[in-house]
Amino acid sequence: MIYNLNRKTKQQFYQSKEWKQTRNYRLYLDSYLCQCEWCKINQYIKAATEVHHIIDVDEDWNKRLDIDNLQSLSHECHSRITMERLRAKQKEAKANQPTEEEILLNKAFGLE
Repeated sequence: MIYNLNRKTKQQFYQSKEWKQTRNYRLYLDSYLCQCEWCKINQYIKAATEVHHIIDVDEDWNKRLDIDNLQSLSHECHSRITMERLRAKQKEAKANQPTEEEILLNKAFGLE
């Protein structure tokens, strides 16, 4: 299920006591070390300063405080993973758009 969360709702969540406590606990559980697959495979040891939602809050609001849905990451890795997720969403959105041919056929048959 995709949730249509506005910016204010997200800001309030990320400023909440519950999020800050959960975030700090995830960092503590991971010994403040980056847990991204790339770092693990390449045996890099980086300090984790951020906590990432594996399943984004826009996709499942109910998992926003689920400790198993959180991953401790370095700033660099979190930025990379966030950009990869954004590109994938953009690619998916583009793939779901009708082609020019489909638009013309829909117009021709009055299916707009």
